Amino acid sequence: MHEISLLTSIVALIITAFFTKQYYKNRVRIDLILSLYGMIFTTRQIVLYIWLNLEPLTTARIILRATDYLIGIPLMLLGFELFYSSAASRVRGIDRRVKPITNLGAVIILSIIAMLYLLIDVESARRLAVLVVFPFLFGVLIYYLIIFINNPYKIPKPEYERGINLILLGYLTQIFGTAFFAGILRQVDLGIATELVSVLIVGAGGIVSETVTFAGLYEKLDAGLIVIDNNGHIEMVKLYDKVEQYNRSSHASLTAEAIILYINDYLEQVFESGREVTIPHLTLDPLEHDKIYRIDIIPHRLDRESKPLSILIIITDVTSSIREMESEKLADLFKKYLEERDTARLYFDLLSHDIGNLLQVILFAADSGEFDNDPQFRSDIMHELLAKVNRSRYLLKEVRIMARAKEYAKTIKPIDVGDAIREAIISVQEFLSEGASNIDIDVTLNEGTRMALADDLITHGLMGVLRFFITNHSGSNGLRIDISSPDEGHVVLITFTDPTIEISESLRPHIFSQEARVILPIDSIGLILAKKVFNRYGGTIKLKGSEQGTTIVVQLPAA
Repeated sequence: MHEISLLTSIVALIITAFFTKQYYKNRVRIDLILSLYGMIFTTRQIVLYIWLNLEPLTTARIILRATDYLIGIPLMLLGFELFYSSAASRVRGIDRRVKPITNLGAVIILSIIAMLYLLIDVESARRLAVLVVFPFLFGVLIYYLIIFINNPYKIPKPEYERGINLILLGYLTQIFGTAFFAGILRQVDLGIATELVSVLIVGAGGIVSETVTFAGLYEKLDAGLIVIDNNGHIEMVKLYDKVEQYNRSSHASLTAEAIILYINDYLEQVFESGREVTIPHLTLDPLEHDKIYRIDIIPHRLDRESKPLSILIIITDVTSSIREMESEKLADLFKKYLEERDTARLYFDLLSHDIGNLLQVILFAADSGEFDNDPQFRSDIMHELLAKVNRSRYLLKEVRIMARAKEYAKTIKPIDVGDAIREAIISVQEFLSEGASNIDIDVTLNEGTRMALADDLITHGLMGVLRFFITNHSGSNGLRIDISSPDEGHVVLITFTDPTIEISESLRPHIFSQEARVILPIDSIGLILAKKVFNRYGGTIKLKGSEQGTTIVVQLPAA
């Protein structure tokens, strides 16, 4: 009975002989792994055939079933070695601790299962094996799948690509196919047949790895390639859409020799350290002198001590991407230039407009003093002059603060908006005319947070809004300020409402622009300065005007 296990062992023995011969011929590590895999697989099939033909529940059968799990230890370790080697060659994100952890887990779990077959009844041991071994294997498989998906190399290394996918597929077929048919469905012959299929797939993968040429794999890549050994001999070249072996008379080979002179120091570094090196930007006159290339130098074939026997030079044209990056940088610089230009225009307008008004008042006072000796008239003139001086002092102070805003350490911290508004009201009334103190300002603190994420400049932003309302206020109605925190407390809203200020709908879009002072019949310099402050914190300032009054809403992120 179960002669299919003997057939499987014969196939595995043939595969063992083939890869043992290949290993002694080529000294390639994958051949050694497959040779050992076939040898252990053959032994396991023979043990399997023997215990399947013994009487159930005999001591010899139980011992051989336990031995089957012990033989599975090196078989599983070889499989993990294949997975780890493939992952280490293809991805950047693998942790070196994974290999010893998974190996230790396999040894411990399979050893315990083997002991349980000797200590408890066979059926209980079998169930425990299914419940413990296969979830462990699934976990290892999922880890490697996540690693492959999230951290792929852009260009896989060929020595692990050639046939490795078939080998891994055969290994997974053996584990999970056998588990399903023999462990769950209890169809032993189907399980052994699955193992036969798996060992054939593994053998096919090994043969593919021997026959698929390195050059053929890289022929489709959109990059220049050079392979050079540790003696400085060029093995393979792909520079002009064609892969060819080194030929001193060919144009590609001569170009490759010239390129190597440019990067010879980096080649020595890779040969000595075994670590890949990337040269992000380099011009190569032997190719096209007006283009920019990225050079990746990576170990190719390794010896038993993981020292490079040959290295792969990957040459990628990055001219277009570099130009795109430079264009983006130039666009950002141009944007900053425009912002600085607009700021300069604003400050020039301030100097020419407001300071000009101050000078006119001073000249008017001087002229009037010559022709009018009335003390009351002179007192009124001096009062008006002082008011203008105070307003100009305030304006110059605010402009100076805004001009040096970039020098402020932008330390974002929780700021009490209520306290900031009260401080702003006092400061504005101090610098503006006496009439400002007569305006009734009603501040309402609604329920919710009033702590905003800002810095010390927030007070000057609020002063700018208050200056707008106070300088343009008319009538007996006062200014109302409401502080609220909607949107589940994520923002703080400060709403300023004055029913005495009317702004036509056609002028509202210009209220925060640099040209506002020219086209608007009202003073909006305070709003322009305030917008610069609130933008520092990701805040906004918006106008909600109507024919019956003006409302400005400031939104700031809540602390």
